[in-house]
Amino acid sequence: TTNEPADTQVEYGITTVYGSLSPLNTSLITSHSVTLSSLAPSTTYNYRVHSRDAAGNLATSLNRTFTTQALPDTMPPASVTNLAASSITTTSATLNWSAPADLPGGAVASYDIRYSTSPITESNFSSATVVTGEPAPAAPGINQTYIIAGLNSSTLYYTVIKSQDAQGNVSLISN
Repeated sequence: TTNEPADTQVEYGITTVYGSLSPLNTSLITSHSVTLSSLAPSTTYNYRVHSRDAAGNLATSLNRTFTTQALPDTMPPASVTNLAASSITTTSATLNWSAPADLPGGAVASYDIRYSTSPITESNFSSATVVTGEPAPAAPGINQTYIIAGLNSSTLYYTVIKSQDAQGNVSLISN
Protein backbone atom coordinates (compact mmCIF):
# COMPACT_ATOMS: atom_id res chain seq x y z
CA THR A 1 0.00 0.00 0.00
CA THR A 2 1.31 3.44 -0.90
CA ASN A 3 0.21 6.74 0.65
CA GLU A 4 -0.43 8.26 -2.79
CA PRO A 5 -1.20 6.81 -6.22
CA ALA A 6 1.87 5.12 -7.70
CA ASP A 7 2.93 2.40 -10.11
CA THR A 8 4.52 -0.80 -8.80
CA GLN A 9 7.14 -3.38 -9.64
CA VAL A 10 8.67 -6.16 -7.55
CA GLU A 11 12.33 -7.07 -7.69
CA TYR A 12 12.97 -10.63 -6.47
CA GLY A 13 15.46 -13.48 -6.35
CA ILE A 14 17.03 -16.05 -4.07
CA THR A 15 19.58 -13.50 -2.81
CA THR A 16 19.50 -9.74 -2.18
CA VAL A 17 21.08 -9.33 -5.61
CA TYR A 18 17.51 -10.23 -6.75
CA GLY A 19 17.92 -10.78 -10.50
CA SER A 20 14.25 -10.82 -11.55
CA LEU A 21 11.61 -8.15 -12.02
CA SER A 22 7.86 -8.48 -12.20
CA PRO A 23 6.16 -6.68 -15.06
CA LEU A 24 5.72 -2.97 -14.32
CA ASN A 25 2.13 -2.13 -13.37
CA THR A 26 1.80 1.43 -14.64
CA SER A 27 -1.61 2.02 -13.05
CA LEU A 28 -1.34 4.77 -10.46
CA ILE A 29 -3.09 3.22 -7.46
CA THR A 30 -2.60 3.00 -3.68
CA SER A 31 -3.40 -0.69 -3.12
CA HIS A 32 -0.94 -2.90 -5.00
CA SER A 33 -0.80 -6.63 -5.66
CA VAL A 34 1.68 -8.59 -7.76
CA THR A 35 1.61 -12.30 -8.55
CA LEU A 36 4.97 -13.92 -9.14
CA SER A 37 4.94 -17.15 -11.14
CA SER A 38 7.38 -19.87 -12.22
CA LEU A 39 8.97 -19.95 -8.78
CA ALA A 40 10.85 -22.98 -7.47
CA PRO A 41 9.17 -25.06 -4.73
CA SER A 42 10.55 -25.00 -1.17
CA THR A 43 12.67 -21.95 -1.94
CA THR A 44 13.19 -18.76 0.06
CA TYR A 45 13.01 -15.62 -2.07
CA ASN A 46 14.10 -12.08 -1.26
CA TYR A 47 12.03 -9.24 -2.64
CA ARG A 48 11.52 -5.52 -2.50
CA VAL A 49 8.88 -3.28 -4.01
CA HIS A 50 9.50 -0.22 -6.18
CA SER A 51 6.74 2.37 -6.53
CA ARG A 52 6.89 5.64 -8.44
CA ASP A 53 4.34 8.43 -8.04
CA ALA A 54 3.03 10.73 -10.81
CA ALA A 55 5.84 13.24 -10.11
CA GLY A 56 8.48 10.53 -10.70
CA ASN A 57 9.50 10.08 -7.05
CA LEU A 58 10.68 6.51 -6.47
CA ALA A 59 10.15 4.67 -3.20
CA THR A 60 11.79 1.30 -2.56
CA SER A 61 10.75 -0.97 0.30
CA LEU A 62 13.07 -2.80 2.64
CA ASN A 63 14.08 -6.35 1.72
CA ARG A 64 11.52 -8.98 2.72
CA THR A 65 11.44 -12.75 2.23
CA PHE A 66 8.92 -15.50 1.58
CA THR A 67 9.26 -19.26 1.12
CA THR A 68 7.33 -21.14 -1.53
CA GLN A 69 5.44 -24.28 -0.63
CA ALA A 70 6.82 -27.74 -1.29
CA LEU A 71 5.45 -29.74 -4.19
CA PRO A 72 2.52 -31.88 -3.11
CA ASP A 73 3.27 -35.51 -2.34
CA THR A 74 1.61 -37.58 -5.04
CA MET A 75 3.77 -40.69 -4.66
CA PRO A 76 2.07 -43.66 -3.00
CA PRO A 77 3.86 -45.51 -0.23
CA ALA A 78 5.64 -48.75 -1.01
CA SER A 79 3.56 -51.92 -1.03
CA VAL A 80 3.94 -54.61 1.60
CA THR A 81 5.96 -57.33 -0.14
CA ASN A 82 6.38 -59.96 2.56
CA LEU A 83 2.86 -60.57 3.92
CA ALA A 84 2.65 -64.05 5.45
CA ALA A 85 0.23 -65.98 7.66
CA SER A 86 1.28 -67.92 10.75
CA SER A 87 -0.24 -69.38 13.92
CA ILE A 88 -3.25 -70.56 11.91
CA THR A 89 -6.05 -72.06 14.01
CA THR A 90 -9.53 -73.28 13.08
CA THR A 91 -10.92 -69.72 13.37
CA SER A 92 -7.98 -67.29 13.17
CA ALA A 93 -4.67 -66.51 11.49
CA THR A 94 -1.86 -64.15 12.40
CA LEU A 95 -0.63 -61.92 9.59
CA ASN A 96 3.03 -60.86 9.63
CA TRP A 97 4.76 -58.21 7.49
CA SER A 98 7.40 -55.50 7.52
CA ALA A 99 6.15 -51.92 7.64
CA PRO A 100 6.65 -50.27 4.22
CA ALA A 101 8.27 -46.90 3.61
CA ASP A 102 6.65 -43.75 2.32
CA LEU A 103 9.35 -42.09 0.28
CA PRO A 104 11.22 -39.87 0.68
CA GLY A 105 11.82 -41.54 4.03
CA GLY A 106 8.69 -41.44 6.14
CA ALA A 107 6.34 -44.02 7.55
CA VAL A 108 2.88 -44.79 6.22
CA ALA A 109 -0.14 -43.39 8.08
CA SER A 110 -2.59 -46.31 7.98
CA TYR A 111 -3.33 -49.80 6.71
CA ASP A 112 -6.32 -51.29 4.93
CA ILE A 113 -6.33 -55.07 5.52
CA ARG A 114 -8.84 -57.22 3.67
CA TYR A 115 -9.56 -60.91 3.19
CA SER A 116 -11.68 -63.08 0.91
CA THR A 117 -12.23 -66.69 -0.09
CA SER A 118 -11.28 -65.68 -3.67
CA PRO A 119 -7.95 -64.28 -4.85
CA ILE A 120 -7.81 -60.51 -4.31
CA THR A 121 -6.65 -58.17 -7.08
CA GLU A 122 -6.61 -54.40 -7.51
CA SER A 123 -9.91 -54.65 -9.42
CA ASN A 124 -11.83 -56.61 -6.75
CA PHE A 125 -10.06 -55.22 -3.65
CA SER A 126 -13.06 -53.10 -2.64
CA SER A 127 -15.33 -56.16 -2.51
CA ALA A 128 -13.10 -58.07 -0.06
CA THR A 129 -13.99 -58.15 3.65
CA VAL A 130 -12.52 -55.22 5.60
CA VAL A 131 -10.93 -55.92 8.98
CA THR A 132 -11.09 -53.49 11.88
CA GLY A 133 -8.54 -52.54 14.48
CA GLU A 134 -5.52 -52.60 12.18
CA PRO A 135 -2.28 -51.73 13.98
CA ALA A 136 -0.79 -48.28 13.60
CA PRO A 137 2.01 -48.41 11.07
CA ALA A 138 5.50 -48.70 12.53
CA ALA A 139 8.73 -47.25 11.19
CA PRO A 140 9.75 -48.75 7.84
CA GLY A 141 11.21 -52.25 8.16
CA ILE A 142 9.73 -52.99 11.59
CA ASN A 143 7.84 -56.31 11.78
CA GLN A 144 4.11 -56.00 12.41
CA THR A 145 1.33 -58.46 13.13
CA TYR A 146 -2.44 -58.59 13.05
CA ILE A 147 -4.76 -61.46 14.05
CA ILE A 148 -7.78 -62.08 11.84
CA ALA A 149 -10.38 -63.83 13.99
CA GLY A 150 -13.84 -65.22 13.28
CA LEU A 151 -12.78 -67.26 10.26
CA ASN A 152 -14.53 -70.46 9.19
CA SER A 153 -12.61 -73.68 9.73
CA SER A 154 -11.30 -75.65 6.74
CA THR A 155 -11.65 -72.60 4.48
CA LEU A 156 -8.95 -71.13 2.23
CA TYR A 157 -8.56 -67.38 2.74
CA TYR A 158 -6.63 -64.76 0.78
CA THR A 159 -5.41 -61.62 2.55
CA VAL A 160 -3.86 -58.38 1.31
CA ILE A 161 -2.83 -55.03 2.74
CA LYS A 162 -2.76 -51.56 1.24
CA SER A 163 -0.97 -48.74 3.01
CA GLN A 164 -1.84 -45.06 2.89
CA ASP A 165 0.32 -42.03 3.59
CA ALA A 166 -0.69 -38.83 5.37
CA GLN A 167 -1.49 -37.15 2.03
CA GLY A 168 -4.01 -39.86 1.06
CA ASN A 169 -1.82 -41.67 -1.47
CA VAL A 170 -2.57 -45.40 -1.44
CA SER A 171 -0.16 -48.24 -2.27
CA LEU A 172 -0.83 -51.15 -4.55
CA ILE A 173 -1.98 -54.36 -2.85
CA SER A 174 0.55 -56.49 -1.04
CA ASN A 175 1.75 -59.91 -2.12
